[in-house]
Amino acid sequence: MDCGINTSRGTLHSKLVSSVLLLTVGVFAVIFGVFFYITKQQLNKDNCERVATMLKYEAQDITAEINSLGVCVPITDSLIYSIVTRHLSEAKNEDNTLYTFMSDTASLYYFGEMLDKEGVGMKARIAKRLPEIVAAKKKLYIMEEGTYNFFYAYLPVVDRYFMAVTRDMDFMREVYTMGGIALLLLLAFAVLLWGLLNRRVRSIVRPLRQLATTAEKISAGDFFTDIPQNRSFEEISALRNSFCAMQHSLDRYMKDLQSTVASKERIENELEIAHKIQMSMLPEPFRGENYQGLGFGGVHLEAKLVPAREVGGDIYDWAVDGNSLYVQIADVSGKGVPAALVASCIQSIFRSMVSLGSEPAEIIAAMNNVVSKNNRSNMFATVFLAKIDTGKGIMQYCNAGHNPPFMLDAGGDGGGAVPRKLAVARNLPVGIFENFTFEQQSEQCRGTLVLYTDGVVEAENGEAELLGEEKLVELLRKNVVKRGMSSHFEGLATDIFALVRSHAGQAPQSDDITICQISW
Repeated sequence: MDCGINTSRGTLHSKLVSSVLLLTVGVFAVIFGVFFYITKQQLNKDNCERVATMLKYEAQDITAEINSLGVCVPITDSLIYSIVTRHLSEAKNEDNTLYTFMSDTASLYYFGEMLDKEGVGMKARIAKRLPEIVAAKKKLYIMEEGTYNFFYAYLPVVDRYFMAVTRDMDFMREVYTMGGIALLLLLAFAVLLWGLLNRRVRSIVRPLRQLATTAEKISAGDFFTDIPQNRSFEEISALRNSFCAMQHSLDRYMKDLQSTVASKERIENELEIAHKIQMSMLPEPFRGENYQGLGFGGVHLEAKLVPAREVGGDIYDWAVDGNSLYVQIADVSGKGVPAALVASCIQSIFRSMVSLGSEPAEIIAAMNNVVSKNNRSNMFATVFLAKIDTGKGIMQYCNAGHNPPFMLDAGGDGGGAVPRKLAVARNLPVGIFENFTFEQQSEQCRGTLVLYTDGVVEAENGEAELLGEEKLVELLRKNVVKRGMSSHFEGLATDIFALVRSHAGQAPQSDDITICQISW
């Protein structure tokens, strides 16, 4: 989203001025147009009536003059021509009459100077409509055609018609002149109005620009910049009050944010310390050569733990009691600090019970009773715990709902060997029911035991696809084929973790990951 401040000059100002100016000029233009049209129509009507009346009187005069000749004077075409010519000349007016004609029922005659191109066109129009004129029952008639008006009158005494042609422009000159003057006045009015609007709108927009400048300073971090006073408009005053309220809100927000950031930094520092403490509580890799006197010469243990957050709920641990090596792996439900506290409790119980020489089932039962008591958060943990007599090759173990480990048995050349999943009893996880009786198992074996939490097989990639057991087994099989069935596989935990990260790709780690391998 583009939230940059638009600094283009006069956007609101120009829109307000142009909108009001266009609206006002538009209204005046419509009013002027309507007035001009009505005036033109009325003047045209008046002119037509005037010309028609003139022709009526001329027709009466021609009839009276012919009748006055009496029966003693023969009415010849030349006489009629002379009388009608004189009256048509009188009927012609420079202001409103262009041409005058006379006709009988079949032909049209022109009286006056030689016709120009326009006159020839007018004569052709009248001649074309002559049958219509003859059929009009010989009454005074007016025909309108475009910007021209045709008038004719019938002379019954000689059975002739005489006609006149007018054009709007000739008698509308004054109207058009006044219209031009009105348009000039309208233009002058528009310029004056633009000046007044420009000045008035600038006075309205100025405080908005000042507030925009203030907002820019506030956005730059100057929360206490002065907000200009302006009481010219109620809306702008309300906007200024909103800016003032925003200043106070931002001030409170920044103070709260500083406090939150300080608290977050403190929590992050504490979590970092907690992470270091939790990592420091994990044991170092077990190397049998350091315990030669106890018969652990060929024993090797290494592990890798990567929490999803600063601290996690996964834990692994080992301890030595006499000729036995105790090893456990646990996965507490949930993540973060609560899970880490439960994991620390489980680790503490493990170390305490090992010092007493307890059996795996007894140790897990003690963990279960402690975690189950007053467990208002309903947290639980899956645990696998083994006691290995490396000299005799006997492993006693108890599984409390944890992922069954894989066993890579020693012996043979390893060609085509398949890692086997250790058979485990169906015990409940730790923390579900107090005083639950856990079943302990035992078997004779030598080789490498691979322990892991569900963060390995349930690791997701960007398409939410799980890693699954099949890929883990395939990696173990490749290590068996590559290295042969030796007494131990150094670096196997690191290879498994690399497989998990390769599958996850750029997807964030969703769960704690713990891998532990013990070879004897």
